[in-house]
Amino acid sequence: MESGRPEAKEAGDYEAFRASLAELDRVVRNSFRATSLQITAVIAAIVAPFILESTEAKRHFSAAAYIILILILAMQICDLFRHGHTAQVREHLAKQLKVAVMQKIRANRLYNLSILDPLTGLHNRRFGEQRLQEEVARSERNDEPLAVLLFDLDRFKEINDQYGHAAGDAALKEFSRKLKRAIRACDVPVRVGGDEFLVFCRDSRGRRGT
Repeated sequence: MESGRPEAKEAGDYEAFRASLAELDRVVRNSFRATSLQITAVIAAIVAPFILESTEAKRHFSAAAYIILILILAMQICDLFRHGHTAQVREHLAKQLKVAVMQKIRANRLYNLSILDPLTGLHNRRFGEQRLQEEVARSERNDEPLAVLLFDLDRFKEINDQYGHAAGDAALKEFSRKLKRAIRACDVPVRVGGDEFLVFCRDSRGRRGT
């Protein structure tokens, strides 16, 4: 159906986002470990001649070599700080996106409450009136056929009178469930009110209903 469940889609998007964050965390951790190992190796290369107390080893390390090693060490230490900043940005981004997703889910729920009939789950009359204008305009603009089915339930009042409104509500729910299954995914069912319903059928020319 066109109404669908937007909140389910948004929840799925949030789960996908969480998976992306987990992958980002993995990449950052691996990069941090690699940088730490590189720093350890550079420090070892710098202090090794002094630990070994070998004048021959010291001669092999010219001043230029030490400067290069120290510069590499400085850059790698800067990388560590950048990793920390990246982690902070990641946490801030995660919180912002989580709030945004939850707000969108709540907005979709409120929107559904405004356009759906609470008893049957079909679109309500307010939505139907607006959609009818849109569908007629679209049909005329694109020169495409549009079928609008309007019908009600026979002897529905007798069900309410004889068995009560609870039975009537159950009948409406069951009818709405079967209606959803009988029409196409592109068709739009609407409960106008009481036992009155209508269905918008797009481009019905040359097609059979299910």
